[in-house]
Amino acid sequence: MSKTLSLQQAAERLKVRPKTIHEFVAKKRLRFIGKELLDADEVEKLALLMEKLRADGIATLVNISGKDV
Repeated sequence: MSKTLSLQQAAERLKVRPKTIHEFVAKKRLRFIGKELLDADEVEKLALLMEKLRADGIATLVNISGKDV
């Protein structure tokens, strides 16, 4: 069984509000596993991407737009 994070833990890791987590789920960027639990690996993958985008901005977005992220 994979490690899970609560909605609040995921929001803290991604540096967003819990409402934003729900938006990510609606847009299929994350998925709930059970009642408001998220796969820790999925959250970490998104967190690393978001950190890179925050640090490097649009240049990173252009570079990754053609890749499977």
